[in-house]
Amino acid sequence: MKHLKTIMSVLMVLAAVSCTKHQTTGNGLVCFSLKNNLQITDVTRSSVSDHTTLPSAGNFIITINDASSALVWTGKISDWDASTPLPAGNYSVTASYGSIENEGFDKPYFYGSQNFVVQGGQTSTVSVPVSLGNTIVKIGCTDNFKNYYKDYSFKITRNGNEIVNFGKDESKAAFIDGYKIVHISDLHLSSLADSPAFLQRVIDTINAQQPDLICFTGDLVSFGVEEAFPFTNILRQMHSKDGIMSVLGNHDFALYSHGLTYEEKDAKVEQLTAYQRDTLGWHLLRNQAHVITRDTDKLQIMGVDNASCQAQGFQTVYRADMPKVIEEANRQLDEDAKGNVMKILLSHDPSHWRIEVVEALNIPLTLSGHTHAGQFKVFGYPISSLMFNESEGWYHEGNQSLYINTGIGCTLPVRIGVPAEITLITLRAN
Repeated sequence: MKHLKTIMSVLMVLAAVSCTKHQTTGNGLVCFSLKNNLQITDVTRSSVSDHTTLPSAGNFIITINDASSALVWTGKISDWDASTPLPAGNYSVTASYGSIENEGFDKPYFYGSQNFVVQGGQTSTVSVPVSLGNTIVKIGCTDNFKNYYKDYSFKITRNGNEIVNFGKDESKAAFIDGYKIVHISDLHLSSLADSPAFLQRVIDTINAQQPDLICFTGDLVSFGVEEAFPFTNILRQMHSKDGIMSVLGNHDFALYSHGLTYEEKDAKVEQLTAYQRDTLGWHLLRNQAHVITRDTDKLQIMGVDNASCQAQGFQTVYRADMPKVIEEANRQLDEDAKGNVMKILLSHDPSHWRIEVVEALNIPLTLSGHTHAGQFKVFGYPISSLMFNESEGWYHEGNQSLYINTGIGCTLPVRIGVPAEITLITLRAN
């Protein structure tokens, strides 16, 4: 998938009800608006805004759910009555225009979601960030091509089935579903012990994106696999077309389970490994690589064990083995070298990107977590920036990029200015 280089990121923030709780009562009012959220790293072509404008807000369908995921209201924004009282509490709203299943000319699909809080006796204004959810495809021919060929047309197909047909000299844009990756990190299930409804809402939001692939970048638990057992049925609901790829984080190695020998910690790691692979059905990558093939394109996911332990003083449990990963990745491609390849690395600690990836390896995209952005911001700056050169969001070095997800769960029971995060990354053809 070398030609799938353009990345669009849509961030859907979720209020971590396990960390902060609202105790207001009574009813409140809410008004809805939309904002363009075209967060695009564009490699070779112009931005989305050059091809389409945001449709009228009144034509968007919104769906409001309460904290238990129960449906409150759905319909066009224009039909929402802002004088409708809602009980105080936590809510989520999704907004969509068009259908992702309908591909072709004049068929853009926009989608976004936002969590909000209704305070008793107050009116809230909720702005929902919406982004283009499919890929723009344009066909162009050089003058030499037009001079040589007098009659021609172009077809876009998926798995042998025709999607869009461009006629001679037709230059308008078609909207095609891109390859969608949901990136999540740092569930820390012990912090969600009292909030199964919140985790259910997270999983429902992920599934609503209809992702092609889900990538989890570590710290499923804080101390041990037993934290996950009450959530097994919820976690098993999470799904994507090409499965769930995961790696282990520093907490997953039982580093903070004090009083255990290294042998006992290793046993807990193996229990967690078996749980992810056998019980949840995730594809856990422990210094391994995996290839996903779509037609002649290939997406190669590489995953390393946590690379931060040594720096934190855990000398004997430094686990990342990039040479082993690269050897396996190269062997996979040698066995079937046809087609284009897009490489993505899953590495829990973002420090690993600067230390071992940027200078020595050619990996276009690395996904990390670990920092939580410190779970606290002062004047808009995350306190994690005091400890990490790269602490949240996007970073770029040449043709390589790093994205740091701020996580969903907590290590400390508070998030201020750093809501929990689900990241949607769409690979685009350039």
